[in-house]
Amino acid sequence: MKIGLIVEGNDDEVAIEKLCKKIGVTAEIRKQRGRINVKKACAYAKDLIRKGCEKVIILPDAHCNEEGERKRLQEIYKLCGELRDRIHICVVVNELESWLIADNKVLSEYIGRSIKIGNPEDVHDAKGYLREILRKVGKVYYTALAREIAEKIDVHEVLKKCRSFVEFYNKVRDC
Repeated sequence: MKIGLIVEGNDDEVAIEKLCKKIGVTAEIRKQRGRINVKKACAYAKDLIRKGCEKVIILPDAHCNEEGERKRLQEIYKLCGELRDRIHICVVVNELESWLIADNKVLSEYIGRSIKIGNPEDVHDAKGYLREILRKVGKVYYTALAREIAEKIDVHEVLKKCRSFVEFYNKVRDC
């Protein structure tokens, strides 16, 4: 069974592709540039369903405003009418990079020293945080690195620490 995903950008696309493979799901992914646009997301969702996706999950970053983002995107259900039962919104708290920093072991390997992050969803600028800790050890965070981290992280660690990943996982596995 195939699901459709709509994400915000390149880093999100490559990371979520790897995470889906880890949890045994085939996904067709559409990316937007930056914040999810309601009208474009509806058009993408309709196209993904036409192409055989069982359901579509729209995966925006909360950017420290989870309820506001969820409420803003509810408009999609009105625009997509008869397909609304096959479209789901799963807001990432706070950014998809929150999921990437959830596995302390993998992150420690990348920076070459031990690091402990309690609740990654409490890191309000997870992408900035990841960039900064990598910069301190002479590395740069870019799309290929997002893919590498996603390939190595233990999904069970992310499930333990990120409630938004649990929501995503349940919606994906429900397919």
